[in-house]
Amino acid sequence: MKEEKKKLFIRCATFVIVCIGILGLAVLERQFHVEQVFKETTVELGTPISTEVDDYLVGKEWILERAVLDTTEMDETNPGQYKVYCKALYRKYTYLIRVEDTTAPTVEKWDDIPCLAVDAEYGVDTFISGVSDLSGEVNTYFLEYNGEQTTEVSFSEAGNYHICIRAEDASGNYTDTELTVMADVPPTLLGVWDRYIVKGTEYDVLGGVIAWDLEDGFLTEEIEAATDLDGDTEGAYEIVYTVQDHNGLSASKEAVIYVCEEGDVETYAQLDEQKLSEEELNFLCEQGFFCYEPLEEPDYDQSLELVRPTLINLRTENFGGSGFIVEIGPEYIYCISVEHVTRNLKEETNIVFYDDAIVNTTIDYVRLASSNEIVLFRIPTEIVPHDTLVNLKQISVDLDIYSKLKSGEPLIECCANWGFGFDDVIKKVTLKKITESVSFKGYDYTNTCIETTRGAKHGMSGTAMVDYRGNLVGVVSIINYSTGSDLNMKIDKLDTFRERILELEE
Repeated sequence: MKEEKKKLFIRCATFVIVCIGILGLAVLERQFHVEQVFKETTVELGTPISTEVDDYLVGKEWILERAVLDTTEMDETNPGQYKVYCKALYRKYTYLIRVEDTTAPTVEKWDDIPCLAVDAEYGVDTFISGVSDLSGEVNTYFLEYNGEQTTEVSFSEAGNYHICIRAEDASGNYTDTELTVMADVPPTLLGVWDRYIVKGTEYDVLGGVIAWDLEDGFLTEEIEAATDLDGDTEGAYEIVYTVQDHNGLSASKEAVIYVCEEGDVETYAQLDEQKLSEEELNFLCEQGFFCYEPLEEPDYDQSLELVRPTLINLRTENFGGSGFIVEIGPEYIYCISVEHVTRNLKEETNIVFYDDAIVNTTIDYVRLASSNEIVLFRIPTEIVPHDTLVNLKQISVDLDIYSKLKSGEPLIECCANWGFGFDDVIKKVTLKKITESVSFKGYDYTNTCIETTRGAKHGMSGTAMVDYRGNLVGVVSIINYSTGSDLNMKIDKLDTFRERILELEE
């Protein structure tokens, strides 16, 4: 009996001890329990990972306070797999962290993209101001419609173009930026070359320089010249010509101005070589450079300003007369005068232009019609100094002018460098009759004359009579002393002058 009680006691005691042990272990486990928050995770490139232990372990505060976090292997700036370690209660916990780049680059465009020049090459920096990406490595390029990648674009003609710029990072993330841009042909500068001038003389640095634009037309008045030229000191001076069109496209050319002593042979040799090419002259002619628009409203002073660059004077040693330019071409300048002037020019003749420039040539002429004495002759373009040539104009011709004129209308007989002096003669006359028949020095002019009040002087024959808008009305020809009138040739046959050009070439 006693023996059984003893055994029972031992069993009970053992049970109690075991229970107390289990309870103690549970208490210890509760006090010292540590658990990982995660074992693996993925973060976006460039995102800083936490340095707080409680983001990695769960446990009693006193344990976490003593835990040590090791992130030395971690690099958030580069994609890849990295390990982070945390030590707590003599145990080391390992974490696998994957850094991935899934964010496309950010592209910033320029607020205002300027008009682009045809045939010029442009990189992506022309269209975007910046690219940002967490990887720091971004490749930018133009993406063509066929998928081809290019680093530069150009435009073959004026117009609007659609372009696509792709910004791609090393992980293959990309952003496409689509833009519509405008291309235009930049202005053209002509007449820019090295020049030689005589020391102490006035020199217009813009003289003879021409600017033209596809949309704006001639921009010659917009040309700017930058130079430190001192015309009183010998030397070589650089000059830069610049012009800009309304789209902001510009053209620039450089040249050198040499200031020399008078008599320097090289001065004149160089000047003689400075000519526009036939191609350039043809271009100017096609663009109407040598034409002017008649005035919408009559104006005496402005009409003279328009007409004056068309006027020429014809001189030999013993005879003089006048004429005017009807057309300027790349090879010849075609002029009008009257036969009683040109038939007396049997030797080489000095042609004096409105700016006093003189060239010497032989006058070969043809009459435009047997009913009047208007003649056509030509001057080789190549013999005319460049600075004179680019300022010449061809007179405005309106073959319907006589349906618009009325008796009493004021007209102008104008002559540049009249006679053997260098004065202009400008005469105001009034229209009397549009048709008049007259015989003069063997010619019978029937219904081919315009009678005006007296104004002409000897030496003005062959010059232009114009209205106050700058339109040609007649060719000064005869002074009728008996009636106190001028009889000027009508221009209704002037449209035949192109046919007559062939006769000059024979």
